[in-house]
Amino acid sequence: FNTLNNLYALTLRNDKQCPDVVLKLSDLLRYGVYEGQNKLVPLASEIAYLKNYIELQKIRWGNKCELEIEWPTDAENLLITPMLLIVLIENAIQYGIEPSIEKNTVQIQFYLKKVQESYNSKARKHNRYQLTLVCINPVVNKPDEASGVGLENLRKRLNLLYPNSHSLMYSEQDNVWRAELSLILEPAA
Repeated sequence: FNTLNNLYALTLRNDKQCPDVVLKLSDLLRYGVYEGQNKLVPLASEIAYLKNYIELQKIRWGNKCELEIEWPTDAENLLITPMLLIVLIENAIQYGIEPSIEKNTVQIQFYLKKVQESYNSKARKHNRYQLTLVCINPVVNKPDEASGVGLENLRKRLNLLYPNSHSLMYSEQDNVWRAELSLILEPAA
């Protein structure tokens, strides 16, 4: 809804960014409706979805938002459950940029490394990879007691979908929030 409100404000000003916002929003909705139903999607598709979301946030927040991002490379052949990673990125922006008057920086870092070889059902050897997402942001807006639902739901989904092959840690120290999610991903067949 925030993106629709932002789009409304842009249309009132006849802003040249309106078509781009509509296209990016359309891509986000399409991904959520169609890819969100799948058990697994290519990691490259999930990254494209996250890039669209981040581009919308850059348009929305302008100079108030500085995002330092390191994207993973070699994501083409790996599979991931859709819409897991967005939770941490949304939280970083919601609590690190959204309520602030001044410019704040959010760091988003992806790391991808080979962790082991395994055998599939046809006795072919393939590599497994660990994907780590780290989000670091200033704590501008302290969540109220009712919040934390997104992180709790993420933890439940991870326990169901990636039992014994994930870790999720988060902490706040000196008004800096750090969240780290690691998943073991399998390559596409």
